Parts: sequence; structure tokens; C-alpha cells
Amino acid sequence: MPIQSRRAIRMMLSIATLLLPQLFTDASVQAQEAGPDPARELERLARSDRVETIRIGESPGGRAVTLARISGRGTDGARPALLVVAGARPAHRIGTDVALALIERLSEGYGRDSAVTALLDRSTVLVLPQLNPDAAEGSRQRPVRERVRNESPFDDDRDGMVDEDGPDDLNGDGLITMMRIADPTGEWTEDDVDPGLMRIADPAKGEHRGWKLLSEGVDDDEDGRWNEDPPGGVDVGINFPRDYSWFAEGAGNYPVAAPETRALAELLTSRENIAAIVVLGTQDNLLSPWKARSGQGAEEGEDGAEERGGRRREPLKTVLEDDAPWFAEVSRRYREATGRSGADSLGIEPGAGDPLSWAYFHMGRWAFGSSVWTPSASSDRTEEADLKGGEGISADTTAAAEADSAVTGNGRQGRDAKQEKDPVAAERRLLRWIRSNRPADFVDWAPVSHPDFPDRLVEVGGVVPFARWSPPAATRDSLIDGEVRFLLELASLLPRIVILEASSEALGNDTYRVTVRIANVGFLPTRTAIAEQLRRPRSIRVDLETNGQEIASGRRIQILDALPGSGAASELTWTVIGRGGGRVTVRAEAPSAGMDSREVELR
Repeated sequence: MPIQSRRAIRMMLSIATLLLPQLFTDASVQAQEAGPDPARELERLARSDRVETIRIGESPGGRAVTLARISGRGTDGARPALLVVAGARPAHRIGTDVALALIERLSEGYGRDSAVTALLDRSTVLVLPQLNPDAAEGSRQRPVRERVRNESPFDDDRDGMVDEDGPDDLNGDGLITMMRIADPTGEWTEDDVDPGLMRIADPAKGEHRGWKLLSEGVDDDEDGRWNEDPPGGVDVGINFPRDYSWFAEGAGNYPVAAPETRALAELLTSRENIAAIVVLGTQDNLLSPWKARSGQGAEEGEDGAEERGGRRREPLKTVLEDDAPWFAEVSRRYREATGRSGADSLGIEPGAGDPLSWAYFHMGRWAFGSSVWTPSASSDRTEEADLKGGEGISADTTAAAEADSAVTGNGRQGRDAKQEKDPVAAERRLLRWIRSNRPADFVDWAPVSHPDFPDRLVEVGGVVPFARWSPPAATRDSLIDGEVRFLLELASLLPRIVILEASSEALGNDTYRVTVRIANVGFLPTRTAIAEQLRRPRSIRVDLETNGQEIASGRRIQILDALPGSGAASELTWTVIGRGGGRVTVRAEAPSAGMDSREVELR
């Protein structure tokens, strides 16, 4: 069939979607409820005196990547900062909702709430509610599908045409889900325990292959592949340098190829006062904290892993042992603040090209990820406190993205699921939760007429777009409140340098010993253990500023190792020659831990 004819079919399918709104399921209506536009919400919130909006980048579609800075009195650069990022994967709309709610809570609380006021007077909070605005806008369009790519044109299949073979709504329900084609050479089978769940057949267990599984659509460019060149170019959520997957679908031509990715990278590089970053999205190391595992780091004997100059070399596969207890304790506080429990198996391990692991492994920051909500493993209709996690259902609906995974309808299985005894345990939990709580969120498999397979059975069905990350309406507000409560607590836990004591002791002949004790009164260490090896952000710098006096011993500028939190201190001394009554100034500063100074009289 000529490509022009296939495009005509695609156009007719689109027209049918517009002309037959009565055929839309309740699920499709729910899927299109995108909530408030983050750009407009930011404009509203920026009317507060405490909120400054900064355009840090622009998407290929011409949409602003906007940062909100919320602070109190004082100099921003002299205070540690918390960065909150949402919207790398726009299907995770609840993350953007949390980010906007945090801005509102801080702006309204300053001057009214003593805790918020004190917090913003000693720290800065930076919020990026929508990292991928192109994909977010695309997700609002019909037919409804989970977009992950920005609007940069990209020739995925290298055929000289751009964005010519995307998904199509074959059954006219206004949704892009999945399609399965009866084929004895296919890898897929329908689960015999949970009908409707598709999984890769295991021949060793006598399971018969019977289906090919693709995203819903036709072969528009007649190249024997389906939906392999959808609209848009780069998936911002997998375009960061850490463990970047070359040639992966949507990964772009190279790391940080997307202007949105570059905007975040430049932000973290230029603002060394960012002590910690929270990514609200499809990874979660707050319910399931990252752990140090022996044999998973860069050890001598592995390729490229030798120690050089006392610094550990890439690749690292696990967090450093000295950082692991802090991840565990922050996780405990997160559970306490939010009421969540269980373990979210989605993002236990660092991902591939994602912003969360990049922020820790490459940028040396404390990096925490929250999925905000995961379907309960229980089949009870009531929303339980025990919200056990499930594997991520990818927003990418291209055939290549789903071909290597077990799916319930429109996604793929996370890499860590391979560790589970049941390879589709996460999808099973998701499907059972949906059928018990929101049955309209699953489109039952039903036959359709397909121009590419006129003599085969083709069925369309699966989980509707956005269902994986959409909490029940009844719990949405409480979930957001819990996340904001934790984020406020985390901002209060940032490292903070204080000069506890500063004194002088006369030694005779106009000679004095100057002694200071410098402490970190915050909870988190002044920098991560991995930052010690990366040498960024830099460590604590202590300056002794004289006023005509001579320093007889001790260096004028000294660099301290990282200080653990909760009052850990370091003592420094100098011998100064000068007249009694004179004054010197001690200044201690670290980009991610703030600054303090103390004047000392020589006496």
C-alpha cells in the first residue's frame, strides 16, 4: 500500500476520533484531565514577593523551561539550596502538582509561618515544575497518549523522512494503547493467572508464543516496522550523561543533546550552592533507598576501574558506602512525613541517562527521587497506607521501547524487575489494582480491522495513558500535602556552617593564638563522599583576614574535609603577631553549606 494511502488511513482515523466523541470511554476522559497549565500556574505564583521566575532554557517547541526561586532575606549565593525537579516524564503529572504546591506553600507561608520564614531566611528553594514542556503539551492532545519526547524533529529509522510513523488510534476510543497480533513467531503470551496481562513466553516452561506486541498504529511508511518514528526527538528523562544509552530510542544523538537537559545541567553546574536535589518522577529511592553493595563499585581489576591518585574511577554501580547511611535516614524521614510504606521497586537502582542518578554520580549532590504514589498491591478498593511499588510503565509508546519488556498495556518493565522471582510482578500488581479500583483504566483486548494484517487477528487494549501514575482523586490532596511536608523538612536538613567559637590567647611579645571551631549544624554532611572524589562542589574554605597583622603559623586559607551533620566540628588555630586590641576576621564558607564569619579581638 502506498505511503500516501497509509497517511490517508491515518487521517481518517484521526477524523473518526474527533467525530465520535460519544465512543470515548470514561478512562479516556480521565486520561485527558491534565490539570492546570504549569506555565500559567507559575505566572500566578510569581506575583508573590518571595517568588522569582527565571527562564533557564527553551524547548525546541519554543516553550520556556522556567525555574522558580523562593527565598527570604539575605544573599542567595551565601545560603545552601534545595532543588526540586518535576516533569522530566510528563506522564508523572502528580510530580508537577507537588512542585507547584511547594512553591505556593513557601510563598504564602513566609512572614506568616515562623518555620517557613526561618527556613527561607537561611536556605533557598529552587523549583523546576516542568522540565519537558513540549511533551507535556503533546500529552494534552488527541488521541491521548503519553508523550516523552520534545519537539525536535528526528529521523529515528534513518530513512530520510522525519516523524512520519507514529501511533494511530485504531479503535476510535481516543486513546493510544497497545495492539497484539496473532503470530506463532511472536515472543509474547497472555498470562494464564491474570488474563489481559501480556508477558514474554518462557519456552523452558512449555509456554507457547502466540503474539507480537506493538504500540497501537499502522505502518505509515511501509518499512515493515510500526510506530518506530513518532513525532518528536529527545526523551529528556534519558538524555543525561550518567550511564547514557547510545542509540536508544529517544535518547538523542548524544548526552545533553536536548536544550531542556542542558538547561538543568548548566543550572546545577553554575549554582554550587545546590546541596540536594529531589526528582519527582518515575524513579524512587526514598521508599527504597540506594544502598552500597560490595563488588558493585569501581574496584581494582575491573576494566577502567583502577584507582588513580587516590580517586575512584568510573564505572560506579552503587552509591559509596559513606553516603549510604544518609540515604537510609532520609528515606526513614520521608516515610514518616508522607505515611508511605512498602518498597517501590521502580527505581531502586540508578537508571540509564536519568537526572536522578546523574545528579549524584556525576554532580556529587545528595539526590533523592519520589514517585509520590504507586498502586497498592492489595486488591481492596480502599486506598491503603501500604502502597507497595510497581515497576515503571514507560511513557514511550514506540514499538522498539516496548519490545524488550513485559507490559500490561502501554509500557515496559524496569531493569530491576529481573531480580524478582515473578518477572511481571509489578505489572501484575498494577493490573490487579486497576481492576479493583479503577477498571475503566484498562481497555479490554478487542479485535480491530488492521490494513497491515488483513488475514490475522489483531486486538487493541491495555492500560490507558497516565493511569500508572494517577492516584485516586480522593487521595490526591493528602499525597501532595505529605510530599510538601517532607520537602520542607528536607530543606531544613541541608548542611549549614556555623563558627561556634572564636577566641584569642596572648602568648607574649604581641603574639596571639587565634582558635576557632567550625561546625556543621545541619543534618546532611557538607558534601557527599562521592563529591570528595569528584572535587565538586568544593569543600569548606576558611580564610583568616588580617588588618595589618602578620601570620606567624597557620595558612591564611585552609581547606577542610567534609563535615558530617548534627554539630560535627573542626578546630583551627593560627599564630598572629600584632598589637593588642587589633582585630582579625575568620570566614568559613562552602557553596553547599553557606557561610559564617566571626571577628576576633587580639587580647
